Amino acid sequence: MTETISRADIDRVKREFILDNTLLTPGKVAEILSYSVRKVYYLIDAGELTAANDTPARKGLRITARSVEQYKCRCVERASAHGVT
Repeated sequence: MTETISRADIDRVKREFILDNTLLTPGKVAEILSYSVRKVYYLIDAGELTAANDTPARKGLRITARSVEQYKCRCVERASAHGVT
């Protein structure tokens, strides 16, 4: 028996793959969120964003795309909880 995979399933898997495997610079995250780079570093230090670093200095710091997406969702949830639409 052959299982049919829908276009929506394929798109969902592609999106999950991209979120799991994309690393962004602090500058790019700042651009995406319309924040300053300093605010991005603050969010990393506060545990709001997940960072990966393969060098001992902050120069090689990268933020996972998934953590940016999760942060955006949390911001929307907080705004909704406070009646902001």
